[in-house]
Amino acid sequence: PLGEIVTINTTGNKPRKYRKFALAQFNLGGQSHELLLLQATDRLSESLQKNLLFLAFTDLTSGEDTYGAGRYIDIEKPEGETVTIDFNMAYNPY
Repeated sequence: PLGEIVTINTTGNKPRKYRKFALAQFNLGGQSHELLLLQATDRLSESLQKNLLFLAFTDLTSGEDTYGAGRYIDIEKPEGETVTIDFNMAYNPY
């Protein structure tokens, strides 16, 4: 459920805690999809990070052309109920 805290392991074996912030819902190719947007809980006080959301995702290139665990996108927290996700801004984990 939204608001729940989840722990994500990093490549440096340093677990990071995130709050399930929102579901981004969209239609593509006639199918409905959802992506979970997370908010870091250990950096909320940092002014540069408090307005960012985190999206981790995989696609058909994961493990073939890109890192197997997927890619990430940092998203500016929207003021309303609509968010723009620019997949051109995706990056590989460190």
